[in-house]
Amino acid sequence: MLWDPMTKKELWRINLTDTSKGVYGGIADVELDPAGNIYVNGMFPGTIIKLEKCGRDKVPKVEEWFLSQPRNTRRLLKFDMRSSVGTPVAIPMTPNTIFLDSDASYLPPKYNNTVWLVAGGPEIRVLRSKDGQWNEAEFLGTVEKASLGLLPNHLATAVV
Repeated sequence: MLWDPMTKKELWRINLTDTSKGVYGGIADVELDPAGNIYVNGMFPGTIIKLEKCGRDKVPKVEEWFLSQPRNTRRLLKFDMRSSVGTPVAIPMTPNTIFLDSDASYLPPKYNNTVWLVAGGPEIRVLRSKDGQWNEAEFLGTVEKASLGLLPNHLATAVV
């Protein structure tokens, strides 16, 4: 749904369950690229759906941009959002760490693309890329959700 806060009107709405004929679900995160395209991250199965920027009054074209393969490697992945399809590139991590789940992630602008916060399970994981390119990552540790006043079994909708 695209909402115009000035006019307080809905400009368009897309039902992604209908779009995927009920195949994709568990929408976990939404991101925008610099061109204004919207990427919707689903968890069941692991998908990224792209909604192409089309203007305020037109419903965007919806594309299957990435569909994970069964038995995903459970590694940290990055994508070139300028590409017409999502091709995952594994990011080596030190120490070698496997994430069994993630709810949301965030690159805080304050750290110039060098810190990545990934929520999952009872904690928020803290990762670092020394140069901000994310060709390799350091796993620095975790922040327990309980230390932020959250119940450990609650899913995070954002890491901000």
